[in-house]
Amino acid sequence: MVLRHVRAYGSNPLALYAVVACLVLGGSVVAAAVMVPGFTIKVMAGALGLYLVVMTVKSILAVEVHDAERAATILYNYNKGKTPGLPDKLRGVFWMSTNAAPELMTSIDGSYWDPRRRMLNLDSGATYNWTYSADKVGWLYWFMLRVSYFFCSELHINFNEDITKATMPLYVCGACPDAWNCDGCWMPMGMIWEMRQDPEDENTWDRDIYLYCNPSKRWEFGSYKLIRIIDGKGNRLPGYADMVEQMTKTSADSEDPKTKLIYSKPNQQIMNGDDLKGNVFFGQEGDPDRLLHRD
Repeated sequence: MVLRHVRAYGSNPLALYAVVACLVLGGSVVAAAVMVPGFTIKVMAGALGLYLVVMTVKSILAVEVHDAERAATILYNYNKGKTPGLPDKLRGVFWMSTNAAPELMTSIDGSYWDPRRRMLNLDSGATYNWTYSADKVGWLYWFMLRVSYFFCSELHINFNEDITKATMPLYVCGACPDAWNCDGCWMPMGMIWEMRQDPEDENTWDRDIYLYCNPSKRWEFGSYKLIRIIDGKGNRLPGYADMVEQMTKTSADSEDPKTKLIYSKPNQQIMNGDDLKGNVFFGQEGDPDRLLHRD
C-alpha cells in the first residue's frame, strides 16, 4: 500500500519539491542564524522563518473540507468568469477521473490566461482551485502542495493554436507578475506532462505523463483522464453523474492497484479557503455560504 501511494505522489513532483524546499530553506535559516556573522543576514533568515510560520498558520486556519458535490459547486462559483478571454471549453470544473493521486477536481477558470502566448498560469495549492482527499495521505499531500504555494510554484499550460494540445512545465519562485515572461524558474520534474483533447469530445482530455528515462512511452500508472463535469454556464455535464457514482465505490470494487487507489478516495475533499475562518476549525461558521448555492 505504501509503495502504491508513493507512486501516486510521484505523478506530481511539486509534492516532493515542497519537502526539498522545507529541508533546504529550513537548513539555510538555521545555518545563517548560527554560522554567518552579521545582523542583516540573521534578520533575513529570521524573516524567512517567520514567513513560513505565518503562512502555515494561515493555511491551517483557512482550510476547509466538503463532500465532492459541494466542493464542485464551490469551485465553480468562486472561479466563474474570473479569467477574461479564456476559451469556453476550458471554463467550469474538471474531474481527474482516473488519477491515482489523492486529488479529485480542479478549476482552470480563475487562473491567468495569456491569449498571445496561449498560456495558462495555474498557481499550485492556491485558493479554491483544487481539491484533495480528506484522509491521512491526502492531508499530507495537501500540505506539501500548499508549501509549494508559499514559494510561488506554478503550472504553465502552453496550448497549441487550436487549443487541443498542451505542454505543462512547472515553475517555482514565480514572484513576478503573471504577464511577465520572466515569471518563475523552470523546475525539472523527471517527467513530461501533456494534455490532449479527445477529438470526439471537447470535455475529455488525456493527461499524458512520460518519464525522462523512457520519454517515448506513456507512463500508464500516472497518466489519467481529465473530464469536464460543469461547463462555463454552470450546467452539469454527463461526467458529473459519473463522478458522483465513482465516489460510491470502494477498494473492494477495484480490479488492479491503480483502480484500488482511485476507488479508495474519500467523498470528503480538502480545499484552500479564501479567509482565515475555514470549517475545519470553525465548523459551520467557516462554511463559504455564498459559494454553496447553484445559480
